[in-house]
Amino acid sequence: MNLRRISGVYISVALRLLTALALFIDAGVHLFLAPGYQNAQPGTVSQGTLFLLEAAAALVAGIYVLVRGSRAAYALALLVALSAFAAVVLYRYVDIPAIGPIPAMYDPVWFFSKTLSAVAEGAGALLALAGLVRAGAQGKVRRRQQASGRTPPTVKITAAVARMRGEVPMSAAERAVPDALATLTAYGLAALWLLTLTPSGLVAQLAGLAAGTVVAGAAVGSILRRIPRFSTPADRVTLLRAVLVALCAVLAAAQLFSGPRADLLLPTLGGAAFLLDGVDGAVARRTGTSSAEGARFDGATDAALVLVLSVAAAAVVGPWTLLIGAMYYVFTAAGFFRPHLRAALPPSMTRKVIGAFQPFALLVALLPGTPPAAAAAAPVLALGLLAFSFTRDVVQLESHHRAALLEAIQ
Repeated sequence: MNLRRISGVYISVALRLLTALALFIDAGVHLFLAPGYQNAQPGTVSQGTLFLLEAAAALVAGIYVLVRGSRAAYALALLVALSAFAAVVLYRYVDIPAIGPIPAMYDPVWFFSKTLSAVAEGAGALLALAGLVRAGAQGKVRRRQQASGRTPPTVKITAAVARMRGEVPMSAAERAVPDALATLTAYGLAALWLLTLTPSGLVAQLAGLAAGTVVAGAAVGSILRRIPRFSTPADRVTLLRAVLVALCAVLAAAQLFSGPRADLLLPTLGGAAFLLDGVDGAVARRTGTSSAEGARFDGATDAALVLVLSVAAAAVVGPWTLLIGAMYYVFTAAGFFRPHLRAALPPSMTRKVIGAFQPFALLVALLPGTPPAAAAAAPVLALGLLAFSFTRDVVQLESHHRAALLEAIQ
């Protein structure tokens, strides 16, 4: 029975991931094609505008499936994917004239991007249909299991409406899923808008969306994995920072393929994420909602910002800046082999200052107009200080471990 339940969980997760992936690919292709279809016919909207709307709908549906995996989420995904697939096939084989604001979009040629979107839409529709059927079956099972003592539906609906109206404040536990959904939606819409400002190739745009989705998904996962699940005002500030870091990841990953851009977009987003560091801690103390989970989430967001900025700086200064972003993750991985490295360290102002200097130094290197010598010197100094800090922490933890072993032997 346990094996069957575990396999069922894996199937559900796989359906959600694959459905969302198909929708994200569809969104990326339409976003890539939109700039080339902006010439509107008289009295109609441009085909490029319709492409942007399709990209936004696919992204929202994909995020909804990732977060919820419910019948409503799969139904929305099915509607978006199936309607887009039908439109591609219809306008491929039938020359339909303009209908009101909808332009004539007959295009009898298959090319790579168009074929990729059609395959993604068709696969997404099939996966969403399978997920819809599975979610419906699981819902029936849950209803049968809870039939004896469940809350009447009218009571549930009344309470939900009251919370939506603000008449009854949502608890920290009830805030977790809405906060996660809001985070992913904000990231998705901002990422689409961001890529329209930075024209690049399809591969670069898909790489950027993938990198940003990983960052945003990891942030949301840190909230949803909590047992019990909860989200505090401080967590919402950290989620905002995570969205900014994810947008930096979109730009940084895309620039690996299209080359660095000498503008203020990435430094501005990274600077905002950097300046918000510390605000979440202040909010937690002011609202009395400090927690170990929140502190870990804040630290993981700091590390993600440094990693993303180090990737962006690698294209400007050199690949050695990746050492700055990777050091935290190497230290974390070492803890799996030497568990005592995961022990709590005493508070240290030196460690905090060195940690805050890392994103600052990388932002200096990324600012347009920074002299080449300063752009290289700031990350070099940051790397040296970071190596010193981690070395000191490792030596301290190893010393405590040896002392504990000697004390146990005696």
